[in-house]
Amino acid sequence: MACAHYVTGFDYFQSIDHFQDGDYDKFSLLYRLLQKVDKLEICAKYFTTYVKTKGSTILCDKTNIQDKINMISAFDSQNDEVVDHSFEGDEQFVDGLKDGTDYFINLRENNAIKLLAKYTDQTLRSPVVDQDLLEKAMFLFRQLQCKDEFEV
Repeated sequence: MACAHYVTGFDYFQSIDHFQDGDYDKFSLLYRLLQKVDKLEICAKYFTTYVKTKGSTILCDKTNIQDKINMISAFDSQNDEVVDHSFEGDEQFVDGLKDGTDYFINLRENNAIKLLAKYTDQTLRSPVVDQDLLEKAMFLFRQLQCKDEFEV
């Protein structure tokens, strides 16, 4: 019975595109309840799965490069906020966020390296280089494990 509540909570989590203030409070409540019954590891596992799945979905989306980078950047900021606010910076969730992000960015099928190369090329070729746009690209670059491919 308790497992069904976890699944329902994280199905809701998966369905959210952008969090509202009330959503953070809902997950904070879930966190505190699971903490009381010593079940945070299950919650952290679902959160990591959510990050992997949702991140892969964003990278595989058929939108233009600029929009895709903006969506990844917003997704990262949203997850940082969830971990800091709702999950109170708990190490299990910090590690889950890092593991999930590393996973979806470094999946070969997601082509994050090509995406980053095209995005950076477009940004640097524009008449005015926007530092905010480059910072968004640096998030992806910091997560990549195959940085050697940029030396070519």
